[in-house]
Amino acid sequence: MMEMPHENRLETIAQLQRQIGACERGAWSRAEVVSTGCAAVDQLLPDGGVRRGGLIEWIGQAHGGGAGALSLIAARQVCPAEKTVVAIDAQRRLAPATLANLGFDLSKVWIVRPQTKQEAWWTGEEALRCAAVGLVWADIEHLPTTQFRRWQLAVEASQGVGFLVRPESALRHPSWADARLLVHSRVSRDASPTYQVESVYSQGRTSRSKAGVQIDRFTGMTHEYASLLPTSASPPSPLSLVS
Repeated sequence: MMEMPHENRLETIAQLQRQIGACERGAWSRAEVVSTGCAAVDQLLPDGGVRRGGLIEWIGQAHGGGAGALSLIAARQVCPAEKTVVAIDAQRRLAPATLANLGFDLSKVWIVRPQTKQEAWWTGEEALRCAAVGLVWADIEHLPTTQFRRWQLAVEASQGVGFLVRPESALRHPSWADARLLVHSRVSRDASPTYQVESVYSQGRTSRSKAGVQIDRFTGMTHEYASLLPTSASPPSPLSLVS
């Protein structure tokens, strides 16, 4: 029997994912959808916000590109106050002071720094499956398709939320996330960090495909920023935030 070419296998997997997603979409209407705290970002997501029981990928160009910063700010808004946030810091770039500056209650945050890829995968799955965990934030580069699906099933069972911060190379691989947001740094006309956020994949309808988003340097909140300038060669690093 002839082996299917690698590209064809990836396309077959992607087609199956789309079919499964279409079957699962009926359950989305019953799921709670919550805001990221920024209307412009909400409009890039299926159903206008983050679905409890789902995963969102925040794709960044490079360290300092904004995917980590924006995802953390959104995580603060999405996670219920009574539940725990588990941060899987596989790249060892996240400091407790960063979370405190963003308004997280550190008594309800667990930062895990796994030693191996396998440990990161296992930790993510167990945390996503736990009903006491409101949100899992994972700065993770490599996630095999099978493991990705296990994460998706785990978060669906717990009705929590998973935010995955990943490099652009992840776009070459299939995804089980509800949406993939590509974040690029932009130069703004003031000192507040500014980004272009683009919805490069969505399992549901969105009201727009891209938006300019700015982090207010005084409040740490995000809002829409209409006047985008060219990509910044040296993006700012708000509050020592990751990527």
